[in-house]
Amino acid sequence: MWPSFTENPAIVRAIYRDEIPPLQNVYLQELKIVNGEDIQCYLKFDIWELPKIQPEKWIERNVNAVQIDLVLINSEILFFKLSGSNLAGKLEIDLVGDYKKVSFSINGRIVFVIRSKWLNVQSIIGYQISK
Repeated sequence: MWPSFTENPAIVRAIYRDEIPPLQNVYLQELKIVNGEDIQCYLKFDIWELPKIQPEKWIERNVNAVQIDLVLINSEILFFKLSGSNLAGKLEIDLVGDYKKVSFSINGRIVFVIRSKWLNVQSIIGYQISK
């Protein structure tokens, strides 16, 4: 599963244990590109699958969404096209040689493809969103 391609899969497994959610229906909140000696990309997205055993503070707050922040270090943007107003789609993370390939598509149409040397889970936050 996708956490095994990150440098710190224990963060995801601490929340979800062995029930890792697929990234089939995510809401892309942010794609940030930081230029410097190496390009870093920051992805912030929401998923709706909650862990079966939630942290106490999530239960107290009536959490119904999970936001995950990923950092792609030493990145190369292979493809990018505007998504328009629709930001719900499928996020895929694969290992290709020594790199991680992160791609996002909406209804089968590719929005971006990024190749990265390292992929870190920066945070996982549960919150309540009004639907």
